[in-house]
Amino acid sequence: MFDIGFFELSLIGVVALIVIGPDRLPGVARTAGKWLGRLNRFVSNIKEDISKEIKDDELKNILKEQQKLADEFKNVAAQTQSSINELNPSEKLEDLLEINESEGDKHKPDQALLDSIAQAEEKAKQKKKKKKKKKAQEAITESDDTDE
Repeated sequence: MFDIGFFELSLIGVVALIVIGPDRLPGVARTAGKWLGRLNRFVSNIKEDISKEIKDDELKNILKEQQKLADEFKNVAAQTQSSINELNPSEKLEDLLEINESEGDKHKPDQALLDSIAQAEEKAKQKKKKKKKKKAQEAITESDDTDE
């Protein structure tokens, strides 16, 4: 900070000894040390306050950016919700699977395919019922066997 060497310090000390005198020099040196310490602490506190303010500003900017992103997400969610609400839930599967006429011929799902899917679901239900009946009968026969 200051470029003061040993020679400069000794010259300041000799001048202070001559001007102030040997009786008052220790008290003046003590007072000067206290003032320098206070000045040093004051400068440190100011540096800390400035760095805290800079960090606070950075955090506020980050918070504003995150708030903007959150608002954008809310807007997208609201638009999506309104689009979902606009859809008519009573539309049939065939209507949802249609392709625009500008893109080519309209395409509807094959009725035979839909019928085969329905038949497969019905067979799966019947198999489950049979398994339940079989398990119930096995449980009854086991309970009869343990009773005898």
